[in-house]
Amino acid sequence: MILIKIIYKEKNEVEYSKISQSSLPNQIQGEEGCMFFSEIANPHAVIIQYRDGHQERIPAEFCENNLIYEIRRFIRAIMQGEGVAEFQQVSLESMRLMDEARRQMNIRFPADERIL
Repeated sequence: MILIKIIYKEKNEVEYSKISQSSLPNQIQGEEGCMFFSEIANPHAVIIQYRDGHQERIPAEFCENNLIYEIRRFIRAIMQGEGVAEFQQVSLESMRLMDEARRQMNIRFPADERIL
């Protein structure tokens, strides 16, 4: 697996990953234990396995549209006249970063060969 995570100015996160197929649950490891969950984009429940052996199950609401919070934020920006410059800037910075990461790792896609 390849994972790149950059935190920009303590508020924006950019993540890129190449995840392979696995029947194992996703996990986040930490000093006090490990969190296990399925479907990284829309987890149904989180199980925390603490270092001392006890477990905690945290239910998660199923959300049919897992981008609902981003969509609501975008609509609010438009409706309140804030514009979308912030979103455009984050998108452009993310694309530049991903392009540079792909260049450094020599990751190429078939569409990279097409001239637009």
